[in-house]
Amino acid sequence: MKAFQLAIFFSLIIPTSALLAQQSPWGTGTISNVVLGELEDPTVIQPSNSGYGSGTYFPAENSLLEDGNTFDIYIPPSYDGTEPYGLVTWINSGNNSGVQGSWTQVLDEKKLIWVGGDDIGNSVYIHIRMGKAWAGMLRMREILNIDDSRIYTSGNSGGARMANTLAYIYPEWFKGALPSCGASFPEEVDQDYETQNPDSHYEVIIPFDQDHINYIKTFDQRYGIMTSYGDFREGDIMNIYHNGMEPNAMKGKFLETSGGHCSTTAEHFRDAINFVEHGFEQVLLTDFSDYPPVTGQPLIYQNASQGPFGTLLLPGDGEAYTQNAEIFHWRDPKGAIIDFLSSDFTGLSNPSNTSFRMDISEYGAPNDFCTPNGLFSDSDKTSISYQIDFSSGIPFCELTLNNTGTQTTIFTGSLSDWTAEDPIRIKYHLWDQELRIELSHHFDAGGISVINGVRLLDDNRSIRIRWSEMDTAPWTADQWQNGAYIRFGSLKPTPGIDGGEFILRSLNIITDGTATQFPYPTVSISENGEQLSAETGFINYEWFLDGQTVANSSSPDFQPTQSGNYNVFATDEFGCVAGSNQIYFIVTDIHELEENQAFLTYPNPGNGACNIELQNVEGMVSIFSVDGRKTSEFLMNKNEIRNITFDQAGIYFIRLNTVDKVITRKINIQ
Repeated sequence: MKAFQLAIFFSLIIPTSALLAQQSPWGTGTISNVVLGELEDPTVIQPSNSGYGSGTYFPAENSLLEDGNTFDIYIPPSYDGTEPYGLVTWINSGNNSGVQGSWTQVLDEKKLIWVGGDDIGNSVYIHIRMGKAWAGMLRMREILNIDDSRIYTSGNSGGARMANTLAYIYPEWFKGALPSCGASFPEEVDQDYETQNPDSHYEVIIPFDQDHINYIKTFDQRYGIMTSYGDFREGDIMNIYHNGMEPNAMKGKFLETSGGHCSTTAEHFRDAINFVEHGFEQVLLTDFSDYPPVTGQPLIYQNASQGPFGTLLLPGDGEAYTQNAEIFHWRDPKGAIIDFLSSDFTGLSNPSNTSFRMDISEYGAPNDFCTPNGLFSDSDKTSISYQIDFSSGIPFCELTLNNTGTQTTIFTGSLSDWTAEDPIRIKYHLWDQELRIELSHHFDAGGISVINGVRLLDDNRSIRIRWSEMDTAPWTADQWQNGAYIRFGSLKPTPGIDGGEFILRSLNIITDGTATQFPYPTVSISENGEQLSAETGFINYEWFLDGQTVANSSSPDFQPTQSGNYNVFATDEFGCVAGSNQIYFIVTDIHELEENQAFLTYPNPGNGACNIELQNVEGMVSIFSVDGRKTSEFLMNKNEIRNITFDQAGIYFIRLNTVDKVITRKINIQ
């Protein structure tokens, strides 16, 4: 009876969720030298798609979990088992496995549990080191409430190489890797950067083939790669990042801090965690081939056109630019990634008379966004401007912060290894703590000018700006909260001679999941009987026939008088100009048809087919779909009847061209 009453008492004071939770048998905080015990569910053991891992390479999991194999654990104080926490499995370079002391506050913040196997340092065989980390992860999933979507590998130095490789072996289990002062890649990469032994291919632990690399990429793994300025392995890690991960489009972030080998901080680890848990919402990904140069599409154009390899900026003696029509956010812990590639100058007029600029601007109001006043002279906006001037033949780069009229140039330098045959790639990692700009080429270290808070890193190919290290904070707390947008522009430094042309080949904008779709106006047109109609709500409509203006009106309706390709530009109250779809409209000459019944089409509507009949005339017959696509063309003789079948239902135009006239009939195929 007393036991029953005691059970009732505990049920009253302890929530049901806590009673059912996977509470820690060790409590919380740091727990050392723990034996985890054998796996209860051996079905979780699986072979690796790579051919390594469990069953082929690692020892049996339970042999790595039995008595004598201990682990160190860290469990955040907030863990009570009711909520799933993430898990970091750690491989140290030494034989101890305790948590990095400065990282515990981040584990607490991010609700991450830590497990590291003892006695798996650099002197131990690699299959045992990785196998014990793998087995520890599987067993911790049974003991505690673990979020399977937040399981990561980590380690330092040689252990970081193991952790990175373990993530490649089992992408099915590990969402990402957090290697510190070491890293690995599944294949050999070019040795462009200084290493201890340039021919050692330090990055390769297990050589995988390209098929497995492609398999890894299907799991969208992330790699928060931590190193330091004084790390003797920094060059090796740069080879992995720049020559392995980047060319293979694998999501990595290169994070440096001060100090020597394996120096790290809480901020360092927090930045890595924020990256691997980045939302990666795609704002824009384009090679520019899908978008015609029409305002109101995902890109806005001025003095630009669609060329064979991208968007061609043609400034004349003014400016040319293109601008994305969607707002994105960057000023938060995860931030945004912006990646673009230019074309080389092969075939362009004069690269030495070209200046290119990229602005990331704060979004303020629709009228500012829609009516730019010139990119190169526009200094009143809050923006981050990166300009490359090719006038001297050696690209001169300038990075400027603009804050409502106040301009501060924070970096200048020239690229040392660029030629006109080289594309230029620039990648921004932009978040609330810093801006890191990675280039495809290197700066000449002798001509660099920087202010406090700016560092040239990564073998002189990356600019890093940490806002907190600047003498004066560039932004106030309320700035950039409404989002940002990007504009690319070009001009001729010397008007009147060839130059200024610049080709954008690709653009990728990623944010953390807080992207906002700017209500940039869109407009579509449709056929309405014998006229065209656009969406209402705009103050002006400019109609075009085959690219030439034919009418300006405040009315959304337009009566064509000629056959051809029609579209409209519509302007809203803010000055935003929306471009429409294009319709091929055929003007039917009703008077001609009434006088001359020599050209007949029937039945109308037709059930998948129609007859075309000519009486005492002959000529070329062409059939067009409603969007202007010619579906067939053939000659017909006098007094001929031909039955035509159609693959799809819809409106079609049948045109007869004789020696002295053109007659068009419209038919509905059902």
